Formats: sequence, structure tokens, C-alpha cells
Amino acid sequence: MITYRTCVFCNRSDSRPTNEDIFAEWIAKQFPEPTRSTWEAIDLDTSSRYKTKNKIGFISNKVCKRCNNGWMAKLEDAAKPVMSPLINGSRTILSPDNQVVIAKWLIKTAAMCDILAKHPYFQAEERQAIVSGMRPANTWMFLACYRGPHIGELAARGRVYHADPNPSLDDQQKLLDPQGYALTILIKHLALQIVSVRSSERLPTGSRITMPARWADASIHIPVNRDVIWPPPLVFDKDGFEEFASRWGDLGQIA
Repeated sequence: MITYRTCVFCNRSDSRPTNEDIFAEWIAKQFPEPTRSTWEAIDLDTSSRYKTKNKIGFISNKVCKRCNNGWMAKLEDAAKPVMSPLINGSRTILSPDNQVVIAKWLIKTAAMCDILAKHPYFQAEERQAIVSGMRPANTWMFLACYRGPHIGELAARGRVYHADPNPSLDDQQKLLDPQGYALTILIKHLALQIVSVRSSERLPTGSRITMPARWADASIHIPVNRDVIWPPPLVFDKDGFEEFASRWGDLGQIA
């Protein structure tokens, strides 16, 4: 039997790799004009910034054809009718089921972006769990709204956080073990954010996340077991979005 490179999601090697758009074609079609997208990723002491013009871009070849055409395609089909009104700025009531769809899409997209990092945060077993719709422990997601000058662009801000940045020579692995991950995506009016932190003695599984009061009216925590109204009372301009994207700079709000 022919074997291929192991898929980062199903962890199998019996289906050939494909070029998978991290942001699907239906998202590109939300923009009436050819769009520009920007991606910024920070991993350890390095950062990468990519820009594309007249297309969304960002393609990974680490996903197999079976995953690409199977559960991932079904998830994109489910996400499109739920997310499209938000992307275009329409006031929307999100049911718990709607929120779960967005959460699954965001986790999948975060894992896709994460595999571009030199030292990815999500582990193989966590990516396998994502296929079944599960999310890693100590992972939180938020929605916000943007009404600024750059609604014609797609932007992503990702960062992998590590432990002690100055390990001893006998403890170099400590530097390479990711301890946290945050990704913020802006698609026209819709801002989505995910933050995940590795469980430890300091942060046991099931910890809660505490938010400064100034963010209470600016973002919606999903999924919850009740309807929520989007957009939240406070919407972002350009500076507000950049502050939102960088608010996990020290992961200090995790308690």
C-alpha cells in the first residue's frame, strides 16, 4: 500500500496530502473586491509577516485529502451560513448550536495556522481530538466587532508562548515546549479570538479566565448555553483591534 506523509489531523498516512486553504474560498467570496490579507506569527524570538494581494492566500500541504474533503469540508459548509451575517456586520442572535459551529471552525483554523509555526503549540493528540469536535483543555474563544477603515482586508495575528525564555544549557527543551497560544482573526467586521494555555500545577485543567472590566462590553465569550447577541455593545476601530489582538501579551489574565 502506498504511504504518504502523516496528516497533522488524523495522524494517518494512507491518504495523499493536499493543498488546503487555511481560509476557505467562501470567505474570499465575502469580499466584493480582490482583497489583501496579512498574517503575523510570532514564535520564540522570531516573527514572520506575510502579505498577499488580490487573494486570501495561506495554504498548508500538511492535511490529507480525506480530511480536506471530509470533516473539514463539512465544517466549512456549516460555518458559512452562521458566520456570513457576522462577517458583513449584520446584527445576529447566535444560538448555542451556532456558537458551537463557530467554535469548531475557530479551533480548526487555529490549529491550521499553528502548524505554520516552527514549534507548534497543539500536540498531535489534540489535533486528532479536533477532528471529533473536541477542544483542548484551558481553551477560550471570543467574538468582537470591527468597524474601521480596513474592512476590505483579512488579518490574522498569531503567537506561540513559551516558558522561561532563558533556560540553562541543561534545560534547552524547556524553551521549545510551547505553553500558550493565541490567535486573533479579522474578517471584515468579524473579529474572532482563541487563547489556549497548557495545564500545569499553576494552571490546573478547568481553570477560568478573568477579563478586565474594560473588555466586558467589547467581546463575547463562546460557546455558552444561551443565546447571545452580536455585535457586542462596544465595537473596535483599527487601534482597538490591534489592542484586542495583543491583550494576551503576557497571558496574565489567566487565573
